[in-house]
Amino acid sequence: MSRSSFILRLSEVDKEDISVAGTKGSYLGELTKLGLPIPEGFVITSFAYFQFLQENDLIEKIKGLLSTASYQHSESLMQVSDHIKRLITTSPMPSAIKDIDNAYRRLGGIFKAAEVAVRPSITSTDLASAAFTGHLQTSLDVKGEANLLIKIKEAWASLFDAGALSYRNEHKIDHFRVGVGIVVQKMITAEKSGIILTTDPVTNDKSKMVIEAILGENTLLTNEEVTPDHYEVDKNDLRIIKKHISHQPKMVKKTKGVISEMNLSTANGGQQKISQNHIVDLALLGKKIEQQYYFPQEIAWVICKNKIFIIDIKPMHTSETNPLHQDHRTTSHLPLLLRGTPGANGMTSGPVTVVTEAKNLGIVSHGDVLVLSQADTAFLPFMKKASAIITDKGGRTSYAAHTARSLGIPAVVGAENATKLSPGTVVTVNGSKGEVYKSAHHTYTSGHTVTQIFTTITNTSDALTAAKEDVKGIGLLQGEHLSIEEGSDYVVNLAHELETICRAFFPRPVIYQAYGHIYNPTLLINQFKAIKHVTNTMKLHNLSLMLPSVHTTKELMQIKHLMLDAGLHRSATLKLWVMIETPANALMVDKFITEGIDGISIDTHSLTKLMLGIDPEDSRTASSFDESHPAVLAVIEQAIKAAHKHHIHSSITGTAPVFYPLFLEKLVHWGITSVSVPLNDIHTIRKNLTMFERNMVENRYQEQ
Repeated sequence: MSRSSFILRLSEVDKEDISVAGTKGSYLGELTKLGLPIPEGFVITSFAYFQFLQENDLIEKIKGLLSTASYQHSESLMQVSDHIKRLITTSPMPSAIKDIDNAYRRLGGIFKAAEVAVRPSITSTDLASAAFTGHLQTSLDVKGEANLLIKIKEAWASLFDAGALSYRNEHKIDHFRVGVGIVVQKMITAEKSGIILTTDPVTNDKSKMVIEAILGENTLLTNEEVTPDHYEVDKNDLRIIKKHISHQPKMVKKTKGVISEMNLSTANGGQQKISQNHIVDLALLGKKIEQQYYFPQEIAWVICKNKIFIIDIKPMHTSETNPLHQDHRTTSHLPLLLRGTPGANGMTSGPVTVVTEAKNLGIVSHGDVLVLSQADTAFLPFMKKASAIITDKGGRTSYAAHTARSLGIPAVVGAENATKLSPGTVVTVNGSKGEVYKSAHHTYTSGHTVTQIFTTITNTSDALTAAKEDVKGIGLLQGEHLSIEEGSDYVVNLAHELETICRAFFPRPVIYQAYGHIYNPTLLINQFKAIKHVTNTMKLHNLSLMLPSVHTTKELMQIKHLMLDAGLHRSATLKLWVMIETPANALMVDKFITEGIDGISIDTHSLTKLMLGIDPEDSRTASSFDESHPAVLAVIEQAIKAAHKHHIHSSITGTAPVFYPLFLEKLVHWGITSVSVPLNDIHTIRKNLTMFERNMVENRYQEQ
């Protein structure tokens, strides 16, 4: 069957078809071919999704709605998200995609409509991260063609969930380069369900696997409404080495054709959820699947009539613990307040902030220990502020645990009555042990750092918000995102925007990145004229200039001549920076300095892309995209040391210093003078820098 088809049977796809069927669909298809117990089904490919957008002219409409969103304000983002989702769910399904009906009928036969599960399958492997988990909507027990089409559109619409929009915006991922396949499978009535993790996600111990289990459908597990049983199995001999049985107060069960929630007695809810034999059988399946992909996997399973079925699979995203939270102090002297399940490794202290409703998330401050009943995608921006997370419900596969591991902060999940903690109480959270203690002081405080902390800004509104924060200035103000249309008033309008931002930050520096190229001199000259108006006429001397697309010293001189044509030149108050975004200009820092610049700013994302020859948006190779790759680090080190030798500024932009704390530590040792990160990451960067700089001073003292 053609790979441009809208419908493919699971048996027709494999792991090479991620861009068509998504990660989930392609993996399930491959496991079907291997003869593993996968429910029968088909995939609605990403071609169908894009055809749907195109035939309903939705892309431009959605772009228009997105242009009105304020990503810093959750209410604005949720309103835009709701509008987009309504637009998608109310648009008609193109007739060309009606093959869905035929594929659906084949599952049920002529006389009986099949009951199916509808599961979205993201087509970009770089979005299969912990922070993205949970954004897409799965529907169970769907019956009838009309209902199926509704649920498919709801699944597509969930790609524009507020949390998903925020995630893609923060990571600069084009909303329309992301596709989604839909896996439609025969519904298996789950008597028991759960997750296999082929590596311990908290300790990253590859010698054992973790199995979580509950009674009934896995809805309550994915929604974090119950805490699952926890079993640990030795991967070599399949010996059960640890068991923790949790009380399950309720379950979701299908009775007489209707799925409903029912309460469980203490005896029933407190029993071991699956037998010893099933634990071993699940471990065998997990081991076989991991061997197939040579990488840890997260596998969803159900048991029906004593038979195991695999219903979902995705690569596990393990993460290193933030060095800031690798604390080996004893807690034996501290009163134990709560005991739950280890969710994310590490230990830290802070004041408790209890949030029971998403609308109250505004009370969360940087460094708080965030206490939740359960978490979902709406909580993500505020979880980033937290020094640790505690939840009433959930296990190691919960959204809270996933996100905490992604952020590198400790987490304890499934700690019943956590939300009864008194707000303001200072606690110590030991994510490695799953314990929470009463403490007398904060473990870590953010202080002054030698490495200057700047923020990256894309619009005036965000700049005015950032001006109120404790940052050194704007390390990267991206001109192309200021939404100023070219025309007769371009210079005046740009000058007005720059004046507003510079006044808000004065006297802190603002580094404006011009856009365009020497082959479009008019655009560059107009930007230079606007800068001249701000610096010369308005006498705002905190504005500096980042030159665009400088590949050679010849281009640097050509751009300087264009500056002179606009009446602008490098001076003691107008600093000149060059963005390092290619291997070529990274290796030419010495020559740029000779020609006359004041600073370099390294764009790790662009540099890595060109250095490794990998497109991070290509699902076939995205998993190899690594900004901490040794080759990338070697080039960055050379550029920083060249700047240090000549006593000019060196900075770095992007999220690599946030995602790779050890990368940030290397930057500190190489002598980076500043980092520029999104505003949401300032607190994390400051804490890490404080730790690394303190360690460096202590090490030097010990060497003496």
